[in-house]
Amino acid sequence: MEEKIICVTGASSGIGSEICVELAKNGSNVVIGLARRVDKINELNERLPEELKGKIIGRKCDVENEEEINNAFVFIKNEYGKLDIFVNNAGILMTDFVTEEETKNIRKLFDINVIGSCICLKEAINLMKETSGKGHVIVMNSILGHRIPDMPPNLKPPFGLYPSSKHALTALCQTLRQEMSFLKLPIRITSISPGMVDSDLLSGFNQQLVSMLPKLKVEDIAEAVKYVLNTPERVRVDDIIINPMF
Repeated sequence: MEEKIICVTGASSGIGSEICVELAKNGSNVVIGLARRVDKINELNERLPEELKGKIIGRKCDVENEEEINNAFVFIKNEYGKLDIFVNNAGILMTDFVTEEETKNIRKLFDINVIGSCICLKEAINLMKETSGKGHVIVMNSILGHRIPDMPPNLKPPFGLYPSSKHALTALCQTLRQEMSFLKLPIRITSISPGMVDSDLLSGFNQQLVSMLPKLKVEDIAEAVKYVLNTPERVRVDDIIINPMF
């Protein structure tokens, strides 16, 4: 099989780390994981069979830092000469009321979830266009990027500005598909929108609500990524929404 060069942001924990491991299990793949905690990414190799250890390569990248993003993609180009698959997974959760959130936290949320995503997607797509001329981009979105559920009046609304940042990703994906079509570039854009996932991201969520609701596992999301990547190039999977069974 042709070697696939894959890049995953937010790769040090949760959904990102599970995606790295699952995609690296295909021995023809090299997975570059981007995150602040490089040691955590490199440790993921211990979850691989002996003959595949080293297939996951950690690279320091804080998506709030444009220079680190640019350096990461220069590294991929110089070391591997192409990028086949990019998984935009990095993101944070803030759940305080919009009317009470500090401005510095608002900026941080949008810097990471929206602006960082825009820069990463721009660099990934340009690298694909410049090298192989094709590729697949997967954006880790959220059910909250499509709708915000009603809450009982006696339960504190738990979402804050997070859904706003995810709605931005929904619009971004739609815009990028139009641009790829206009430019006649065979680069597919898939948005994957899970419901609540049992990961470390939930530590910042309303724990009363977390305990009440069913949750997906990170493995479920990694399986969705594998499904999308295994579709023929003639198939365009635009959106996947994944909810847990009650």
